[in-house]
Amino acid sequence: MDCHNRPTHIYKSPDTAVNISLETGRIDRTLPYAKKFAVEALTGTYRTRKEALSGIESHIRESYRRLDAGLAEARKTAIETGNSRGEGPYSNRISSPR
Repeated sequence: MDCHNRPTHIYKSPDTAVNISLETGRIDRTLPYAKKFAVEALTGTYRTRKEALSGIESHIRESYRRLDAGLAEARKTAIETGNSRGEGPYSNRISSPR
């Protein structure tokens, strides 16, 4: 018996993956709408892992820019740090496409 005939891989829902990232400080919880934007990004449709990581980053960055360009610029470091860690919730959530 190996991992292909028993449930050994645990994939978290976007909501759960983002909650864990917020709780552990991987995503800055002081950013307004951090959870909303991250969950939206994680539930997007992506064909490849590279496309997913780029799409997640783009969605979050653009969401903050549309919300408040001043906030997006003032909190750019926190937003980018969260984006650079977007791979964590994505990787822990689903089996990545090749």
